[in-house]
Amino acid sequence: MTTRTRRNLKLTEETNVYIEEVMKKEGIMKPADAIDRICSEHKQFKEREWDVEYFSKIFGQTINDLFSNELKKILMAANHADKTSQINLELLNTMFTIQRELKDLDVCYVTDKEDGFWEAALTRQAREAVEERISTKRQKRIDSQKGAN
Repeated sequence: MTTRTRRNLKLTEETNVYIEEVMKKEGIMKPADAIDRICSEHKQFKEREWDVEYFSKIFGQTINDLFSNELKKILMAANHADKTSQINLELLNTMFTIQRELKDLDVCYVTDKEDGFWEAALTRQAREAVEERISTKRQKRIDSQKGAN
């Protein structure tokens, strides 16, 4: 049995009503036992509150780290795509400028086979090289995912 300390307390009416409600609800006969129960529950709540704050902080940091790494990868890929697009635009601009100067034409030759146009050898080589590069990267990604599992 725990030792008890005598205290002379003055409570607000609201606190006194709350203690009586706890006594009635929990079937407690003595106000001191109700106060013990309230204090015990308060202590447990405070411990859980700290745990929730701690785990929220750790969980939040982990999620931040995870998304940060993924966003860096996406940013790097976007930068690479942008760089490649810019290089292609410069090359196309050069080709169009030369075509215009040599042939005095403003024509775009499309590779749509339905309209009877043909695909130039350089265009085919570029397309095949890009498709091969994409296929190789895709296969490496699939292989690395299989290895991770």
